[in-house]
Amino acid sequence: MKITLRILGHLKDVYFDGKDLLEVEVSKPLTLLEILDKINLPPTMAMAYLKNGNPINKETILKGGEEIIILSPLSGG
Repeated sequence: MKITLRILGHLKDVYFDGKDLLEVEVSKPLTLLEILDKINLPPTMAMAYLKNGNPINKETILKGGEEIIILSPLSGG
């Protein structure tokens, strides 16, 4: 089973060498927090997580086939 992660904002450059799309193979349902651990992304680095356009929390269970959007915090001034 695959979970697709779409990374928006500066996180893709800082953590993923500019890649904005990652596919994570999972053999069983995992929480978003477990997925973040698999990709070595500290959960506090993202501002929000969306599944099908709806906000989710780090305890949401993902079963495969989902696309999760990871939003970076906004910066600037």
